[in-house]
Amino acid sequence: MQEKVMKSRLEMLGKALGVSMRQFGLTIGRSGGWVNSLAQIKSDSINTQDLTRILEAYPNANVAYILTGKGSPVLEDTLEVQDYAAANATDSPDYKELCIAYRQDLADAREEIRKLRESYFQLLDTNNHLMAEVSKLQMSLIQSDAASMFRDRIETKTPQKRAF
Repeated sequence: MQEKVMKSRLEMLGKALGVSMRQFGLTIGRSGGWVNSLAQIKSDSINTQDLTRILEAYPNANVAYILTGKGSPVLEDTLEVQDYAAANATDSPDYKELCIAYRQDLADAREEIRKLRESYFQLLDTNNHLMAEVSKLQMSLIQSDAASMFRDRIETKTPQKRAF
């Protein structure tokens, strides 16, 4: 029987991205336990819609790693820039400055995305907490209304006289 590896690849990707499996699943529009559920499915594959969602949420995820396990889970932009610079070698100071600025912009964008994700999950947790509080208040209101109706019935009930 072939070993199922998709779950472990996605776990390694999440670790490389610095996100929990719960966050990873929620970010791509799946449940928090989606990655763990991959171990129970019959085939060891990922559908194109989920792969597309992963790449939209994590543009630096390495598709080759996800599908084949080859390479690193996350693409290293600095290596890609260096490869591009080597392939298009020029002594132009403007080009070198553009590469440096590009790297800095990528680093800034990644940091901003990380902060936004963190804020998103904090807001999600706060929302869940508030939803639980609203449910408690609704239950309390229902119980209060039921108790009030019960008291009203008892108070309005007149004792019946027995005929002897």
